[in-house]
Amino acid sequence: MIAAISGFLAAVQFGVVNPEMVGWHVSGHALMMVILGGKGTVLGPVLGTTGLMLVEEGFQMVTKHWQLLTGGVIVLVALFLPSGLVGLKFFKKTP
Repeated sequence: MIAAISGFLAAVQFGVVNPEMVGWHVSGHALMMVILGGKGTVLGPVLGTTGLMLVEEGFQMVTKHWQLLTGGVIVLVALFLPSGLVGLKFFKKTP
């Protein structure tokens, strides 16, 4: 149902739904957002989406090889922050 609604909204926004919009890279991009933010919470994917967009836009202004740098950031977050950005002390609730 959610996919149908998103397809409808894409058709309304762009006037057409191109089959390229449902390629594997689109779902991979969504997975990168969840990995970066942290799974299992509502705040994690929100942080991941915001973080990934900021990283991508920042690297696009610096170099044409921005995808390599973005991938490096995702790998570093996966290695050193296994629970994602939501695992940082800044986002944890203290009792």
